[in-house]
Amino acid sequence: MVERFHRVLRDSIAHYIDSTGTNLDVVLPFFLMANRTTLHSMTGYSPFYLLHVRDMVLQNEGDLKTKISPDIQDVDQVQILEILKSSLLKASKEVRLNNWKAHLKNKAHYDKKAKERKFKIHDKIYLFCTARKPGRCHKFRSFW
Repeated sequence: MVERFHRVLRDSIAHYIDSTGTNLDVVLPFFLMANRTTLHSMTGYSPFYLLHVRDMVLQNEGDLKTKISPDIQDVDQVQILEILKSSLLKASKEVRLNNWKAHLKNKAHYDKKAKERKFKIHDKIYLFCTARKPGRCHKFRSFW
């Protein structure tokens, strides 16, 4: 997941970095904000919502006050906490369910092409070896 995030980060920021590459500190916060407010396809929620149980208020939305949903504007703090707790539990259950559905979908996709292999003693096989010899270029070498 981290490698996938880094690929998206690199590809997205590449469009906005200047030719000298010195404006990363300006561009990076905008990418992170966009990433945190985008709905995740697997969970159905944005990372910001899952962390704060509310949507992020963006600067182009007029005033910068915290958004409070209409059903919790005129209630006391205990009721607000109960509403937030129930919202978070609901989101958590949905995320778990969506993760399980995605897992089953990925497993079914993998199983379509997966083959059961049986080896016998003295069969010749390829060994995947990532160890590098010092002083040698590893970029173009085969790991098998």
